[in-house]
Amino acid sequence: ATSNTTADLHSVAWSGSAFVAVGDRVILTSANGLNWTAQNSGTLLFAVTWAGSQWVAVGSGGTILTSPTGAAWSVSTVGTQDLLGIAWSGDQRVAVGVSGAILTSPNGTTWTARASSTTEDLSGIAWSGSQFMAAGARGILLASPDGIAWTPQASGATEDLYGIAWSGNQWIAVGTGNTRIALARTWGDLKLLAPNRWTMLGLPAVPGNTTVAEAFTGLDSATYGDWLVYAYDLGTRYYRELPPTAPLSQNTGYWIIDQASSSSHPIQLTTPATATPVVFSTGCPSISGCYEIPLTAPSGTDPHLFHLVGMPFPYPVGWWDVRLEVDGAAIALDAAGNTYVAPGYWVWNGNDYDTYDGGTPGSTGLLQPWQGIWVKVLAASQGHTLKLLIPRLPKYSHVPTPARPIPGWQKALDWLIPPAVAAETPAIDPRIWYVRLIAEEASQNLRTRNSVLGQLPDSRDGYDAHDLPKLPPFGAPSLSIAFPHPDWGKNAGDYATDYRPNHATGGYGSNRTPVAGPSKTPGLPPATWRFEVRTDRAGYAIQLRWEGPLDLLGRMELVDNDTGRRYPAGNPGYVRNGIPVTMTTPVRHFTWVFAGQPSP
Repeated sequence: ATSNTTADLHSVAWSGSAFVAVGDRVILTSANGLNWTAQNSGTLLFAVTWAGSQWVAVGSGGTILTSPTGAAWSVSTVGTQDLLGIAWSGDQRVAVGVSGAILTSPNGTTWTARASSTTEDLSGIAWSGSQFMAAGARGILLASPDGIAWTPQASGATEDLYGIAWSGNQWIAVGTGNTRIALARTWGDLKLLAPNRWTMLGLPAVPGNTTVAEAFTGLDSATYGDWLVYAYDLGTRYYRELPPTAPLSQNTGYWIIDQASSSSHPIQLTTPATATPVVFSTGCPSISGCYEIPLTAPSGTDPHLFHLVGMPFPYPVGWWDVRLEVDGAAIALDAAGNTYVAPGYWVWNGNDYDTYDGGTPGSTGLLQPWQGIWVKVLAASQGHTLKLLIPRLPKYSHVPTPARPIPGWQKALDWLIPPAVAAETPAIDPRIWYVRLIAEEASQNLRTRNSVLGQLPDSRDGYDAHDLPKLPPFGAPSLSIAFPHPDWGKNAGDYATDYRPNHATGGYGSNRTPVAGPSKTPGLPPATWRFEVRTDRAGYAIQLRWEGPLDLLGRMELVDNDTGRRYPAGNPGYVRNGIPVTMTTPVRHFTWVFAGQPSP
């Protein structure tokens, strides 16, 4: 391999299509790990990570660099402390550094300092799927479910710790003098429960004590009734409260609520447990096996049947790797031949349903430990035997692996790093873009960030496969953003994503086949999107924000349809802080306007 530099290198990360390495005043990029391109960073960089849509690198003097591609970087400085480590959870970036420095950011642009309760240097940080763990000098370990509130953990070490990683059932930290610290988590890492909020739950291991009362420990109250567990009955399509003696199953997802607690707190199942059992079949995408979940078809004339299923592993798994077995033959969920199960899934975030699938930009699903999800089985499944195959294939990036088959030996390496096939991956179309809409309410700690608009080459004006349906809120309090489309005929409804073609005419249908039309023209066409901010009642004070490519935000504006006020989306103050929205009614109406971009 040729690196084109003699500088010391400190960190390397993989995005699913490229490697980026950073070091002493240098950034290296590579598509295959063999041939590298070097550029001068102008500063010492100690760590880098891929955060779903951007690279984030941190270094000396509070320097933070971000880049969507690894080619051009934006530079900011936060504080003066050297930053030594960086990790991403799926919606939160966390940097750690000298003298206990901890910074968090939802977007890589706006950073907030957090209290760490230590002045020791923090060198390493990782995300388990349930919480962050930071490691540092004199054996310090700190844990946090959200990157904001941190709790010291006993390590039993006094040596300096420099790195930390999560395996699925234990944390491993390493440091000076061959120091190695192992913190076992039989059930996987902790699960955070918000006070008096419903949480969808799955079991990441097989409990030795299988009843509700035996398995769930660590709650504020040991009295069943202060906390409750519910299951969904497929026959009646109603929820039912489980008695304390009810058995638990990994096939099933559950709803849990802790009504006695006044603050968020983690639970961990401390009952004896064994690893999730797997089966081996030709349709399983992992040579390490898959967990099988039987699915039931809707009956009679019912158009669909929702299943509440549980995520069975203690580490993240990419939804793009999940397979559907139909009468013994496995197919991808987004395959054209899948008319049996909807290709996406839904998960309750505490105040809104988030929607994901296996490849829509900005909404690519990464199943998390302890997660319960909704899966929608369609009427075409009647008369067939269905199983959902969840592979024992840990993932820590939201970037799907290439669609072409991967050799078995290479699947085995996926336990270590995603398959190194980027050299054969086509270059990303620079005209593929999206904007993420975010709404937050501080007093009730409400937040939604799953709504995405944008342009893609295989989208169309009207419904297509990248427009993901949105479910109505499960309960109150609720805060959601939806793209309403009563104009979409048989597909009319609310959507979490709304993509348009990134060319002026033509496009592709829902089965990804071309739609007839005039020749495509250069540049990005103008477009508008209508969306609504919704709450369970009037009176909330909402902060509406957005994330997107800065060069395109300068050609966009947000229109408040209820007041007539217009906001330039590229205004730095709005990009950083968003705009305040008073919910004078439970539904507020907006339009996002894109003026288009001529071909360069």
